[in-house]
Amino acid sequence: MIEINASRELVADALVRELQGLLGAEVFDALSRMITRDYLDDEMDLQRSIIYRPEVFEHAFIEIIGHISERILECIWNTKMSKEFNLDFSITYQTGGDLAKCIRAIPIKADTTLH
Repeated sequence: MIEINASRELVADALVRELQGLLGAEVFDALSRMITRDYLDDEMDLQRSIIYRPEVFEHAFIEIIGHISERILECIWNTKMSKEFNLDFSITYQTGGDLAKCIRAIPIKADTTLH
């Protein structure tokens, strides 16, 4: 079994950073607002949607940007994210719908803090 030293939160933060760097701040902010408003009913921000509703985030991203967005996610996930977080396992991004599989393959870390 491969040890993954990342949380879904860290991966979502890195994915958002990569998208922002690739698309530019203005385009990314507009995209983020559209997804949050039109697909998430302002119930959560973009990073939380990647963690908890990756299929909604990915569907919105592909629908807004078009099918080139699948290649963008594939490139980011399979090159940058996999290396940064040692996500070297059988789940890779190949086509639309794979982001949810990739995110869900990262185990949820148990919360050990006292409430």
